[in-house]
Amino acid sequence: QNLFIFEALVTYIPLFLVIGFVGVFGRHYEWKFLENKNFKIALLAVFIIAFTPILYLVNIKPLKANIDLTKAISAPNLTFDQRIDLFESVLARQTNGNQEYRRQLFNFFQDAASAKDVDQPTLARLAGLVEKENKKQIAENPYSVTNYLVEMRFNNMMFNLTGNINYINNNPSLFAKAKELAPNRQHIYFEIGYTNFYLANYLKQNNQTDSADANYKLAIEAFAKALDLNDQNLEPYRQLANILVVAGDSRQLNDLLARLELMKNKYNPADFLTQLINVAISAKSYNSIELLANKLIALDPNNPQYYVQAAMAYAYMGNNDQAIEMAQKVAQELGLPLSVVI
Repeated sequence: QNLFIFEALVTYIPLFLVIGFVGVFGRHYEWKFLENKNFKIALLAVFIIAFTPILYLVNIKPLKANIDLTKAISAPNLTFDQRIDLFESVLARQTNGNQEYRRQLFNFFQDAASAKDVDQPTLARLAGLVEKENKKQIAENPYSVTNYLVEMRFNNMMFNLTGNINYINNNPSLFAKAKELAPNRQHIYFEIGYTNFYLANYLKQNNQTDSADANYKLAIEAFAKALDLNDQNLEPYRQLANILVVAGDSRQLNDLLARLELMKNKYNPADFLTQLINVAISAKSYNSIELLANKLIALDPNNPQYYVQAAMAYAYMGNNDQAIEMAQKVAQELGLPLSVVI
């Protein structure tokens, strides 16, 4: 591979030192047939005959595919349907760049799914193309962890877009294959964690509480594994904390926040806790609201909003005395009668 790495001196210089050493001290052969005129003519004829198809297949065809791919992604004044047509045309040429083209197709789908100007029939057409090409991608290269990861991510997106549970039901088997290939790849645990989290929410909405709790537990285990693989990155802390908040597991959440204290120089605790408490309020996870509000009060005891959030949590959990105590602190801070605050 060093023959093709020219920008890295650490490999480039040793390569030429080795070639120079072999040139000086290696055995020398005299191949007189290379001087034969007929041989040279025959060699030239073979070169001319082979040059054109090789030039087309190795250079021109992939170049045209790359140009059309660039148009599909970034050319102005093209409709989404025209861009999809270009992707289909590029992939139909069966160049050696198809693995990368399909990854670009998935990135394009992610952008389209979040865009407001894409109509549903067009998005459905694009999703169908991505689904078909993802399967080809895995069939062509079943040893690429990225291929399984992209398929899992696609299934999670499609479940959120369509509500069709069949999509995420495929992810456990994909995860098993990816884990077999790369058991320490952090991202595969993120993706299966999301799968179990989405499934838990779905089951909870359908009043299947026990099954939902089991999937919340699986999601927590997946994100905890991702965190163990790299505990110097803030993102796994954030994702695991969000899951624990929604699952209502304030004990593990408290343990996680204590562990996060060791990374104080890498994040803003107030911002992190505020983001979490907003998640807790949306999820109506009152035990998490209580925990987070009290931690925010410890950081900024002069912010009345934190006392209001804590009072709300205590009230919903039936701890009226503590709720009133918090309300009194807010009333004192704002200079208002207690009855107004309540």
